[in-house]
Amino acid sequence: MVVRDYHTTWNALLRAIDDMKGEHVKSSHKEAGTLVLAPVTVTMAAYCDCGSLGRAPLTGRVRRQCVIKVKASAPQETFLDISCTYKTVYHWKDRHGKVMRRETIPCVSNGAFEKALTGRLTRYLSP
Repeated sequence: MVVRDYHTTWNALLRAIDDMKGEHVKSSHKEAGTLVLAPVTVTMAAYCDCGSLGRAPLTGRVRRQCVIKVKASAPQETFLDISCTYKTVYHWKDRHGKVMRRETIPCVSNGAFEKALTGRLTRYLSP
């Protein structure tokens, strides 16, 4: 919940995203209250948990896609929902190093991106 009107929140959100290194708006629909960020590849350890194979946790890079929904809930209140999905591709190899199988593995966000974006938005909305 953001204590600002919809239009002020929307504009501050666009500025906050523009200010984040590597983040770009792929599409925006102000009337529908939807922003879709361009997919980016990020470090798994910094943003999500992809589980483990056996006792070894998965590490490496993941693909992040985010959809942000903005909705006025009162004249000076705006609801903000940041939904990010993370996926990585794991390759099973035979003993000769040849890829035998590929599997896309969904990962769980640790909230770091969402927290960073919300923090930037709050700074833009501060008096």
